[in-house]
Amino acid sequence: EMVFRMAQTLRTRESTRICGRELFTETLKIPVLASDGSVERVITVLHDITEMTLWNKALAESEEKYRCLFEMAIDPIFIHDLDGRILDVNEMAVRRFGYSKEEFLRMSVFDLHPPGGLERAREAFARIMVDGVVSFTIEFRGRDGKTFTGEVHAAMLEIGGNSIIQGTVRILSPPGPECDARPYAQPPEPSGDDPQTCTTCGVTGQDACIARDGPFPLE
Repeated sequence: EMVFRMAQTLRTRESTRICGRELFTETLKIPVLASDGSVERVITVLHDITEMTLWNKALAESEEKYRCLFEMAIDPIFIHDLDGRILDVNEMAVRRFGYSKEEFLRMSVFDLHPPGGLERAREAFARIMVDGVVSFTIEFRGRDGKTFTGEVHAAMLEIGGNSIIQGTVRILSPPGPECDARPYAQPPEPSGDDPQTCTTCGVTGQDACIARDGPFPLE
């Protein structure tokens, strides 16, 4: 009735369940006009779009799972283009480096290093362009100006026909002078009779040194 009244093609999508299986269809109703401009008849074309719909649904679920893993990772993750322009970062990058996501999106990965680390960063960048993957240790500088050491694992990926680079930064030494530059994975050295006391900062208990300055700082 709507096609006859509006004299325009109508596209609808519907789902139905047959023998326990959900089927998705797309229907095109195309008006055929008479010489006076009125709708003489309607041609109906039915497309089975079940496979495409289920594929898109699976893709959306996969993207949601990836986004969840991306945002919940305990290490900073950066996604940038082949010129080094940052395209996306996870929440831990925001927390560890001190920049907001909006600030990151106006930056290059080369902005994250002190002057002394730029040459090493460029060498690593050139290597990933040839090999597709790279791992290296380098100095970083946060928004507050403090420097710290990070271990980078990066790979070139192809997404939507575009090449991008995803890099994960494992922080090896926390910024600031309070604790020594030991890896987070290394337990604090015993002090006296208490194996949970950090010999450098004196914090006792499970929150000693590493956990305090580790991947979830309280800010």
